Amino acid sequence: MKTLKLFFILVIISSSLFSCHKDDDNNTDESDNFMLYGDKNYELKSGIIENYGSFDNLTNFDLTLATTAIHFEDEEYIPNDNVFSAIYFELYTNNSEDIETGTYNFNEDVEANFTLDYGECIVDYNYEDDISSADLDITGGKIEVLRNGNPYEIKFNCTLSNGKKLEGHYTGNLEVQDYSDEEGRPTSSTLHINKKKFIFKK
Repeated sequence: MKTLKLFFILVIISSSLFSCHKDDDNNTDESDNFMLYGDKNYELKSGIIENYGSFDNLTNFDLTLATTAIHFEDEEYIPNDNVFSAIYFELYTNNSEDIETGTYNFNEDVEANFTLDYGECIVDYNYEDDISSADLDITGGKIEVLRNGNPYEIKFNCTLSNGKKLEGHYTGNLEVQDYSDEEGRPTSSTLHINKKKFIFKK
């Protein structure tokens, strides 16, 4: 089982941020940037793409989309909201510079060009209470990169480990991080959620 590298460092902003943004997480009627989990719609507000280097003419890019704005400070990802949801995809491409435009199909057994070999979704993560309503692996489906380079355009349609569908669309800028030389890489081998941080790992 290989180690996934993506991490969020969760820092509570204030109790007022929580009260202001809690309802916004579920109100997406006017946004084209969304993830639909079951019958519930969430507005996607930001994303991160991380380059984890190349091997055998493949490059591993980790992509995260979140329902909160995120800024990068002192080598940490800082979310603006106390309650939010996020999706993580591990992608492989022959393009060493960026995720190549095209369709990435889920295949957990193969690391090859245009494959999505692992993904995960955390729904309604509450930092204050350290709980989420769902923490699920992706078990099938695809992600489409319609445009690369900021602004990116991404669509996804996946099946989750509880049998529910996850689909959505995001157009916008992504925070770009380059760990191809291993400098600054996070190190962990488990999904870890607590009041200090949560890490997508496998």
